[in-house]
Amino acid sequence: MTRITGILTALILLIPASGLHAERPLAAVAGVTGNSPRALNISAVLETHLSNILYSTDIFDMVNHKLLRRELLKFSCIEEKCVLRFARASGIGLLVRGNIDDRGDSLLITIRAYGVEEPFYGKCIHSYKAAVPVTGQYGSREYSYISEEHAGYFVSGVLEHYKLPVYLKKGKQGGVELDAGSADSGTYPVYRYKTGNFPGLMRPVENPGAVRISAGRIVREQGSVPDVREGDFILARFMDRARFLSEFYYGRKREIVLSESSWQDTVFAVLFTAPASASMPVVAPLMGYYRNGDWSGLTLWAVNFAPYFYCEYRGLTNRPGDLRDRNEDLTRDTLAMNRFGAYMFLAGNVSLFVDAFANQYCADAAAYRKNRPVIGNDLTAAYLSLVAGGAGHFYRGNRMWGYLYFHLDNILLYLAIREFSPPERYDPSSGSYNRDPVRRARAWTAAGVFGLVKIVELVHVLRSRDRIMNGVVEHESVEAEPVMYGDPETGVSLGLQLRRRF
Repeated sequence: MTRITGILTALILLIPASGLHAERPLAAVAGVTGNSPRALNISAVLETHLSNILYSTDIFDMVNHKLLRRELLKFSCIEEKCVLRFARASGIGLLVRGNIDDRGDSLLITIRAYGVEEPFYGKCIHSYKAAVPVTGQYGSREYSYISEEHAGYFVSGVLEHYKLPVYLKKGKQGGVELDAGSADSGTYPVYRYKTGNFPGLMRPVENPGAVRISAGRIVREQGSVPDVREGDFILARFMDRARFLSEFYYGRKREIVLSESSWQDTVFAVLFTAPASASMPVVAPLMGYYRNGDWSGLTLWAVNFAPYFYCEYRGLTNRPGDLRDRNEDLTRDTLAMNRFGAYMFLAGNVSLFVDAFANQYCADAAAYRKNRPVIGNDLTAAYLSLVAGGAGHFYRGNRMWGYLYFHLDNILLYLAIREFSPPERYDPSSGSYNRDPVRRARAWTAAGVFGLVKIVELVHVLRSRDRIMNGVVEHESVEAEPVMYGDPETGVSLGLQLRRRF
């Protein structure tokens, strides 16, 4: 307790004078550690961004994080239990700690937020872990941007999980009103502590009713709240501010790393579609994947493009005109393969051409290395989605959705072309070809399904974000994994366990 008492004495110097009588909860960034000189330099920047962004939400009053870290180190209070005891004793409602693990070519940033007071009682309410590649040239500018970006998304996640007790009081004209604080609009249950002596920190509550809040004010009471008294409260949510932060930092990132969109870029994409599609089998693997060192992209390209290259080659070399010159019958598959091959040559291959370059462009933008004027245009993304399967998602830097739509669109388009390509049979007696009628129901059904998928793809790509977020965020998850136990009496036992990653 000596350490806690000493820190509490120093805490008077850490809290702003206005915070001593503030109605907002206190939040503290209690240090971000690092395992290398580079990590320690970045950790100081990350602490500053975390503190500034938390304060900007207008929910918390902040403890001076620099002085707090100095006092904690002075009293050797660096273990999690000690820091949480200090936070609880000093009335801090939200505690943030972090660590940066320097792995040479990457940084593993881990940040955790603890709800110290009710209703969390020291529980970790949000954990954020991001693996950030740092190969190439990086300076203080890039590291500051990276720290701010991850701090912003972390605070957004904190606000999604954080709940703040906001107390109610009787209104001057009847009803109830918020005593202090704010909350997102919505319906909230009202809680009331049960009377009596209960052991431990957690006290049982009852729910006498609910209130409807709009624009920070109670507009309607629901249920029965006949006797609002001191101690009744709601658990305020801040999802609106969480979404705002996420959108704000995505928009800020776009302004920094992407040029302003222009319709001239889309016109250039239209004019370049046919040359790019025709040259893709040579340009994409050599000038795109190989030059950028994108070996995973090159492997995916080889596996996924092979069957379509076969269809394209066979369709373009087995021309219907040559078959007619030899008086051979034209099957449905022969005609469909020829027309589908022409489409792939003139437009369909542009999907993988875009992937060969856009993936690297998005990676450069994500790392704040280069300002890329080619990507980030919604009109271009929409055009590419219309002209080639998955091209718009490849343009956004999303390979998974790109390959999904690439295969789905191409298969459906081939089926539709096939249904609209009735076979032609040569009649020796007349020296001409007889064409079978089109199976209209099947043909228009295939065309309709293809069109529906195209509409879904277009809406999807317009609502998708460009993949310019720095690093890879590892989300919390519950995983099932097999386990094997050995026991001298029972022998070997097999089982299944659940693991949650924080």
